[in-house]
Amino acid sequence: ECTKHSIYNFVSYEGLSLEYNAFTIILFSIEIPQNIHTTLEKSEWRAATGEEIRALKKNRTWKLVDLLEGK
Repeated sequence: ECTKHSIYNFVSYEGLSLEYNAFTIILFSIEIPQNIHTTLEKSEWRAATGEEIRALKKNRTWKLVDLLEGK
């Protein structure tokens, strides 16, 4: 356990519909990469990253800057 007060001590899935319960189980089974290196190892995440970058460029919502010294 990573915390002394696990959310499972306070949250119950008992009242959820079968469909929503199945949905939450699927969500918890998805492994989200923690950095760009592991993201690019999986084709589906690599594709999603490409789509995101294309959207950022198209919408002009990003700016390329120099990396801070020492980083």
